[in-house]
Amino acid sequence: MLYANWLHGTEDITPAKQVRDAVFVNEQGYKPEDEYDNYDAMAWHVVAMDDETPVGTGRVYLQDGKFHVGRICVLPEYRGNGIGDAIIRLLLDRALMAGAQDVTIASQVYIKDAYKKFGFQEVGEPYTLPGDTRQ
Repeated sequence: MLYANWLHGTEDITPAKQVRDAVFVNEQGYKPEDEYDNYDAMAWHVVAMDDETPVGTGRVYLQDGKFHVGRICVLPEYRGNGIGDAIIRLLLDRALMAGAQDVTIASQVYIKDAYKKFGFQEVGEPYTLPGDTRQ
């Protein structure tokens, strides 16, 4: 059975890290030290679960009065089933319920068009994060 769990960064976010390790570190080649940052501790993390297995995740946090979503990923064998879509919707709902007037997202270039259906618009020039091997 698929369901979602919310974890705050002050809690044990191991389920979110398991998915991020599988996707960003193992699949995409990011270094673990580049994948995790100080925002993890202040963020709300949503974890999509298939029974007891974490299969997708994303986070939302407030910084300097602005809401940011990101680190959205789904295990390869679960992609194409709407899980990523549900994660984004849950993150946006969380931000809007907390009073967000707008929400920003940093996206890998290859997936940026997927966010347009949620109203996101490109701002600024593309840039590469440490370890980003996809363009």
